[in-house]
Amino acid sequence: MTTIAYSARHRSIAADRLATSNGTRIGYVRKIMQVGPLLIGGCGASAFITPFMAWVRRGMVGQCPSMSNHVSGDQSLDAMGVILWDEMCLSFIDSGPQRVYGAYHAFGSGAEFASGALEAGATPEEAVRVAIVHDINSGGDVDVITLP
Repeated sequence: MTTIAYSARHRSIAADRLATSNGTRIGYVRKIMQVGPLLIGGCGASAFITPFMAWVRRGMVGQCPSMSNHVSGDQSLDAMGVILWDEMCLSFIDSGPQRVYGAYHAFGSGAEFASGALEAGATPEEAVRVAIVHDINSGGDVDVITLP
């Protein structure tokens, strides 16, 4: 899946690049971007993250794209898109946006590892690297975006 880590103190976001499908490594993708003062990330099914990222780039006009296909059983797919600004995080899942405030945030399958590293004082890049060591669904290079 993914590990995305953000720190308001460091004014940066980081993410691994590994792409998987049904437990198989299929390549590498960029999972974070900057749009003006906002840092954007996406984890989960790329079929939902790609339209979410395009929606944010277009200025978030209209309704947020669906983040799930709601199929029962093993075929169900879902995703989470996040928009970060200062200490505010807007997470988008299919039930709608949720606003959370905090000095740092972590998302994806490696979130627990990254959160622990952030709490211990790691930068987002360091936190993602910690998660990559322990989470089998995170890997590859680490992308970092730091605001001025």
